[in-house]
Amino acid sequence: MKNVSAWMEAAANIGVLAGIIFLTIEVSQNTIATKSEASLAIKVAIADSIAEPTTNPKLFDTVYKTYRDEELDPKENLLASFFYHSVLTKMEAALQQYELGVLDENVLESFDSELFMLTGGSSFSRQNWNEQKDSFSPELRQYVAELIEKKRSERQ
Repeated sequence: MKNVSAWMEAAANIGVLAGIIFLTIEVSQNTIATKSEASLAIKVAIADSIAEPTTNPKLFDTVYKTYRDEELDPKENLLASFFYHSVLTKMEAALQQYELGVLDENVLESFDSELFMLTGGSSFSRQNWNEQKDSFSPELRQYVAELIEKKRSERQ
């Protein structure tokens, strides 16, 4: 009887161990799927924001003027400022997701060119960033400072 009880206890322990291994694998797969979904959602949100001027002629003309360092009237200045802030806010969210381990570094870095254009690529973007940067996290401000320095050193 003791032998049967010992075997049943061993079988139960093996069953529990198999269940724990199964749950570990499932949690790992769910984590990967969740990260993938979050990464895709952030990429799409930023890409949609960057592409917004293509569906709004007035915004397109205004953003185009900022990239070319052309003079903006007060309404255009405000429109461009709101647009830049909106896209930068989404990029800040991406950085926060990276810091939480949800995004991979390559996903974050895939938007570096756009981030530079919004913060240091033109006279407007530099001035706008200097006026708005305090409304963003210290982490984004640091990331942007490093990115601008990197781009400047690449140009030299």
